[in-house]
Amino acid sequence: MIVDEPTPNNNHCYGYRGNYVTTASDIPNIRLIVPGSGALPVLIADIKVKTCWLVMKNPRKMWVFSWTLWLFSSFFILPVRGNTCSAMVQAAPGDDLTALRNKAFASFRAQCRGKRDDVSCSVEGPLGMEDGRIRDERITASSFWRNLASHAPSRARLNTQGYAAAWCNDETTDDISPWIQVHFDGTVTITGLITQGRGDSPCDQWVTEYQVTYSEDGQSWNNVTDADGTPIKFPGNKDKNTPVTTHLPFALRTRILRIHPTAWNHHCSMRFEVIGCY
Repeated sequence: MIVDEPTPNNNHCYGYRGNYVTTASDIPNIRLIVPGSGALPVLIADIKVKTCWLVMKNPRKMWVFSWTLWLFSSFFILPVRGNTCSAMVQAAPGDDLTALRNKAFASFRAQCRGKRDDVSCSVEGPLGMEDGRIRDERITASSFWRNLASHAPSRARLNTQGYAAAWCNDETTDDISPWIQVHFDGTVTITGLITQGRGDSPCDQWVTEYQVTYSEDGQSWNNVTDADGTPIKFPGNKDKNTPVTTHLPFALRTRILRIHPTAWNHHCSMRFEVIGCY
């Protein structure tokens, strides 16, 4: 058991519980004002995928650091109130507590996700696939069936009707890893997706599983991953018309979103909407 005493400036113990997952009700208590810095570190834990974010806020800037819970289950801050960190840890036998000084944040292997203006949506909604706010030229794909406009990426709008009622990749080419992407006019916050299969009869075609990547420049790409850093395979559709809503494990701030179908029924065909906020 490693125990570090509180620093003169904070009078708090810092640490983690190995077998405890933070809940939403804990979040208001898991925050600390750093004296003299004007910053407010706030830990936010996603209990579904066990991913944490350490957010450093001040009135002008926000930085986001993230790490995964294979390193630890939840961070905690305990007011000392006259006791030593050693005494507080020893008072909680079996809790697998380890107290750390605030300078030990780096030992969590935090990965800087970059400066953020926002990491969530106060009000989220469709970003414009179905209603056309996302223009056709902003929707591209790895291929589409025999380069026919009727099967083009722009046909991937949620609830598209007619022929073909979906984007359909061209499996006659070497497109063995199909993808479809939206290039937004600016940086947006993305929190989820709504997917559908191909709507026109008699085609029973839909994507059953997919992955998501995102990029600011179209050159450097990031995967949406689970707590172990493995790209998540999101469940897709089970029929061609029922919309399936999937919430991402964390909000993305990005300009380009790419969907990578990894499994499908009969043919790689899909319609979709992007959920988030501008």
